[in-house]
Amino acid sequence: MHYIYDNNVLVGQIGREYLFRNGKSIDIHAIVVYPIGQGGKMDLTRGYVAQVYNRARNSSTNQYEINPGTVHGGFVEFGPKDTLYTYTAGRLAPVSKVVVNGASDITAAAGNAITTLDVRPYLMTDADGTSYPVVKIGTQYWMQQNLKAEHYIDGTPITVYYFNDDRTTNRDVLGGLYTWHSINTAPGVAPDGWRIPTYDDWYSIYHYLYPDAGRKMRALEMWANMSNADNVSGFSGLPAGRRTDSGSYNERNSYGQWWSSYSPTTSDGWRIYLSSGGASISTGNLGKNYTQSIRLLRDN
Repeated sequence: MHYIYDNNVLVGQIGREYLFRNGKSIDIHAIVVYPIGQGGKMDLTRGYVAQVYNRARNSSTNQYEINPGTVHGGFVEFGPKDTLYTYTAGRLAPVSKVVVNGASDITAAAGNAITTLDVRPYLMTDADGTSYPVVKIGTQYWMQQNLKAEHYIDGTPITVYYFNDDRTTNRDVLGGLYTWHSINTAPGVAPDGWRIPTYDDWYSIYHYLYPDAGRKMRALEMWANMSNADNVSGFSGLPAGRRTDSGSYNERNSYGQWWSSYSPTTSDGWRIYLSSGGASISTGNLGKNYTQSIRLLRDN
């Protein structure tokens, strides 16, 4: 995900995302550009679909490739609760340049147009100064990697574990593993404007990606069974495993697991998890002294 600036003034957002609505024949991987709306927020009702990718990945390169047809330049409209209301297919060749006009609408630019806009990565930065890419899924904005912060937002150290206690090998790739209490205790690990996902937040991503939501969230690496990995959503979920309440580590390459802020009992936290053998998302309670991965979600 990237922000678009015109002379240091934010005018839009561009990124690759998955456009999907079950039962409405909307199942598209695309580059979409959104203009700024009221209050300085992106207007997700006026997305411009600059490039459409083939839904199936190239089996040789494992990459999504641009659709060669004249199907680009369409429009997309999102509504509340991560609902994709409408998608209007385009009739253009792939659009490589866009114009943001005075009314903040997005249109295709001529091929010889001079580039004047500045595109910058949209990153979330934790208390340690580590930056993470951001992915848009429906109307939600998620970290695209697991959190690896070692301090709360006030600079206080946080207890964080790494698989097999191997920080050197596992921190940068898999991120940290945290107990439920450690990430749901003040002052918190989420920077201003971000939060630990709630029960409803996780349900929303499931609702948007259903069916086979888990397959659409799995990264294209490290899973014991790669046949259930698609990652069309861009969530890039890795099977980072966990640390049990007895201090042993297990389930790497087989399970990716993420906490929520919801506590159904005094001893359990609620989490979602992806398994190597299934295509959906699973949920359930887990003892708060177990450790799992964390993804932060932006407050919208």
